[in-house]
Amino acid sequence: MRSVRVLVHLNNLALGGAQLNAVDIARTLRDRGHQPVLFAQGVDGPAPLVELAAGHGLDLVVAGDPATPHAVVRARLAKLADEHGSQVVHAWEVRAARNAYFGPGRQGRLPIVTTFYGIRMLRGMPRYQPLVLGLGALMPDGRAFGHRDLRLIEPPSTPAPTRRARSPAPRSAPKWGPPTASCCSAWSPGWSPAWRRTPGSPARSPPSGCSTTRSWSSRWSAAVPARSTCGPRPPPSTRSSAARRSS
Repeated sequence: MRSVRVLVHLNNLALGGAQLNAVDIARTLRDRGHQPVLFAQGVDGPAPLVELAAGHGLDLVVAGDPATPHAVVRARLAKLADEHGSQVVHAWEVRAARNAYFGPGRQGRLPIVTTFYGIRMLRGMPRYQPLVLGLGALMPDGRAFGHRDLRLIEPPSTPAPTRRARSPAPRSAPKWGPPTASCCSAWSPGWSPAWRRTPGSPARSPPSGCSTTRSWSSRWSAAVPARSTCGPRPPPSTRSSAARRSS
């Protein structure tokens, strides 16, 4: 098999999905006898991809910084292609595709293949070169934008770590508050749920720990004949003025 010299233009030096795939593809090409070289524009902050590429034994050329003009970056990219003797340029994302098109690929001097993993189709990518998409839903948009050679791949993804199932924490019984069905529904017809009540059954005496208080208003007494409280009574500071008057 004939060896091919491939110039891989990364979109940045962060540890993103596209960057990791680009480095992995370049490493695979190298292992199969080809000669790849990586190129990227400099960044202000950390650049972990530099160490990753070095760990795989790949050559990486960094040009300028984020404020470097596009013309300077494209000129450096074209110079690297001449020095490396590149036969094809693999550009990742929109900015790299434009740099490759107006740099070493200008006037068709070198073939360019662009890979785009975005979730929304963007204008600005050259339409007269092969475009590889990572999302099938973008295929109609790519054709509508005028791209003639569209391909689709399924990008590899890192599976999420298996999480151990956790048993729900036991709930502690409330210290005070509205009555619960287990405590008061057995005797208080005003609080008993409909599905727990037996039609025609007489009301029984409240169990231990439950007490009843009549409503403070006769109007509410007709609607709610008895109010039950399970457990200790609430602190005086949190009781309403109506409750204080009733007690």
